[in-house]
Amino acid sequence: MRRVIIILLCCLLAGGCSALPAEERSFAVALGLSVREGVWEAAARIPSYQQSGGYLTLQARGGSLEEAMAGLDASAPMRMHYGQLRLLIFSGELARSGSFVSAVEAVADRAETRLQAQLCVTEDPMKGVMDALEPQTGARLSKSLDVMLETRREMGVIPDASLSGILRMGQRQDPVLIRISLEDEKTLRLTGGEMISGAAGAQGSLSAEEMQLLSLMQGKVRRTMITLEDGTVTIHDAGCRLSLDGNRACVRLKVRCSGSSLTAEGAADALQREVRGVIGRLAEAGCDALGLGRFAIRHFRDAAAWRELDWRHVYPALEWEILVDVQTAAQA
Repeated sequence: MRRVIIILLCCLLAGGCSALPAEERSFAVALGLSVREGVWEAAARIPSYQQSGGYLTLQARGGSLEEAMAGLDASAPMRMHYGQLRLLIFSGELARSGSFVSAVEAVADRAETRLQAQLCVTEDPMKGVMDALEPQTGARLSKSLDVMLETRREMGVIPDASLSGILRMGQRQDPVLIRISLEDEKTLRLTGGEMISGAAGAQGSLSAEEMQLLSLMQGKVRRTMITLEDGTVTIHDAGCRLSLDGNRACVRLKVRCSGSSLTAEGAADALQREVRGVIGRLAEAGCDALGLGRFAIRHFRDAAAWRELDWRHVYPALEWEILVDVQTAAQA
């Protein structure tokens, strides 16, 4: 019995030296970063911790990202913590700048940062976006955002743009971030994507429908309803194979669909045309979101030989073959 008591006392003493308890922290649910004319701004959306509940927006500025983040920490009612972070939002200007990659890495390097946070780009004022972040379902903003993001990812209208996933991509694949915008002062819209070129930051946007087609090609979505120029198609199952042979790339997309006034041949033609349009948008932006660089790098003996290829210039000039096989429900 004496031994048990001693062990319990040791556990209590060890707990006293641990990090701050949850009720003594300000948990950021969203973090926004922007820079303009050398001035950095950081904004965070945190619970108000008042009896009435609700959320409040903190803001701070500085001559560097580190200064802005330090100012944000100082403005919080309690010590800031990023372990509950759901959204990491960048201004369009920052996403297009040479500081984008270093900003992503700086946030990721904070030991407590939640690496499942989704990266977004906005062209709207950061404070307006932050103030519009309110729970749409339930009482907690974090849970509401989880549900909203998962629903939209399943539809394919936004990419899976987690911080950990983007860090893992490295030079193998270019990311596409979520586009977030204000419909009005109280309503946010999360649809479509912002194409990132590894060499130059954000280079253009994809609509919700274009994002769905990209998600199909990436194999991220197998079922969805998509509106094409010629009609709406309900896709029950989809699969895609990519290949690269020299300067020729091939996309083989196979889908089973229903709910369309189009014939199987008509749906295949429409999908082929619009897939080609998305690929053209990616090439124009220099965004290798399909990860074809992973295929090309296999032909090189070492990293130095790969760099000599200068994939950033080769990729936009690839010739594409697009094959689409559509099977309607009536044929199944």
